[in-house]
Amino acid sequence: MSVRVLHVFRTYLPDSKGGTQEVIRQICRSTMPYGIESRVFAPSPRPVPRVVEIEGTEVHRVHLNLEIASCGFSFTGIPEFRRQVSWADVVHYHYPWPFADMLHYLGRVTKPTILTYHSDIVRQKNLMRLYTPLMERFLDDVDQIVCTSENYRDSSPNLQHRANEVAVIPIGLDPASYPAPCAAQINPVREEFGEGFFLFVGMLRYYKGLHVLLDACQGQDFPVVIAGKGPMEAELKQQAARLGLTNVKFAGEVPDETKMALLTLCRAVVFPSYERSEAFGVTLLEGQLYGRPAIT
Repeated sequence: MSVRVLHVFRTYLPDSKGGTQEVIRQICRSTMPYGIESRVFAPSPRPVPRVVEIEGTEVHRVHLNLEIASCGFSFTGIPEFRRQVSWADVVHYHYPWPFADMLHYLGRVTKPTILTYHSDIVRQKNLMRLYTPLMERFLDDVDQIVCTSENYRDSSPNLQHRANEVAVIPIGLDPASYPAPCAAQINPVREEFGEGFFLFVGMLRYYKGLHVLLDACQGQDFPVVIAGKGPMEAELKQQAARLGLTNVKFAGEVPDETKMALLTLCRAVVFPSYERSEAFGVTLLEGQLYGRPAIT
């Protein structure tokens, strides 16, 4: 007998890549042998085609109507959400996405629910005053909350008083889910970036702390490669130019094959996040697939 699980998040492949998206991908892949059929519900700025299949998982995309403070809204997607909930045996929310709290009630969800708590909401303090009553009700209503580490569970203001109700399940990666780089893929990357460099991979967002990494590079000669794109990209490149950092290279967003080649060639993975918006850096685990030290 199979179990049908609907994963709900604010964005997913192929529209975006990131740590939470990778966690969802790993869950979908790893639970297939246990008879679990997964689908993902997510808004998209251009949901054409509406349904895409990624590694045996259907991704059902609805139109992203607007964004407020990084929170996407898809009011036109509510009917599709209800259809997907009717298909599912279990609804798995990935927090934070405040609109998912609304979907839960607008969709009249009565199926068993799981919520994986990936991080606190840190920056939108004024909006949090409006959102907190809905958030508290939502967290109380889901059947199970999962956190990715004991440290985050015990230090989160939203989870501390729920600690006895929160299960801790660390994030894990299946090595077979990543492409193994061959010499034909590694050699061009070596020619462009060398080897023995310190590597960052991820979205270029404020909470990644990359401005601190660039400050640390000033006056040094060790090579650093920054792979990824995001809203801080232009500002970080301006900072690097202002500091005269000839030892830092921006690789932009890279495909998985190039990322694996970079991990093969690097000296260590560096991850300077310092905000609570970063609860668990999946890149650190990806570096461990290749036995690379982590500076974090």
